[in-house]
Amino acid sequence: MLQLNGRLNVCDAKIDVNLLLSHLHSCHLKDLRLVDQTISENDFIKLVSSKTIQKFIFCRNTVINDKEKRSMKMEEILKHLPNVEKFE
Repeated sequence: MLQLNGRLNVCDAKIDVNLLLSHLHSCHLKDLRLVDQTISENDFIKLVSSKTIQKFIFCRNTVINDKEKRSMKMEEILKHLPNVEKFE
């Protein structure tokens, strides 16, 4: 099982962040950068559950709501990030 601390930077569509998340035990990130990814709401919440993220870069991504099978709106996503100081 993996523990992520500090920064996670996944900026290549060839890299599937979901494979990484399937092995995730805990996550304490301050900097999260995701580009060209599609992840489930549960996996996204796993990534941000520590509520320690201060810098959030989020480009061309989709977070899929698990119950309704729709893309989550940005305001829904940002509700999970109460300590973000920088957002791109």
